[in-house]
Amino acid sequence: MATDKERVSLYLEKSTKEKMTELARVERRSLSNMIEILCEKEIRRARGEGRLDNDHGRIRDLGGLGNTLAGNLGGEPTNELLPPTGTLGGR
Repeated sequence: MATDKERVSLYLEKSTKEKMTELARVERRSLSNMIEILCEKEIRRARGEGRLDNDHGRIRDLGGLGNTLAGNLGGEPTNELLPPTGTLGGR
């Protein structure tokens, strides 16, 4: 399928993937679409909390995003999803 979207990959605990796959099935969505929806939701929340610059899309401080996403997915809270500095680069 042709798309203008970026491809990303991630690691999930097996149980988290299974739960998200089931939720996606119930919602009649793909797992990829469910993850995209969660990302968009967190971006809106970050903008609302002033952590994301609306003008340039720069992320100011994402220290809690790992905990938020893991908690929403029923996984163990962790900050391993993003570096603690709030940058999207390597460690």
